[in-house]
Amino acid sequence: MATISKLKPEQVVYERRRQKMGNTTMSRTALYNIRIIEVDPEGQFVTASWNGNTPRKFREADVKKWLVNKPEPKGSSHGMPNY
Repeated sequence: MATISKLKPEQVVYERRRQKMGNTTMSRTALYNIRIIEVDPEGQFVTASWNGNTPRKFREADVKKWLVNKPEPKGSSHGMPNY
């Protein structure tokens, strides 16, 4: 798990999220990349680009869910990795 005090600019961290597989009832756990752009010197927030989108501010509650090390896939379903 990540903390704001340990993050550095240009670092890449990861987040796992459940997502639906198309228009079905099946779901999988997907892995998203988060690139840290800026870290607040006071430790209140980080500016980051989540999955290549426009950078925005994230607070401590969001940062707690992020993973510093990239996890290995636990398996795959329908050709897509499942984390």
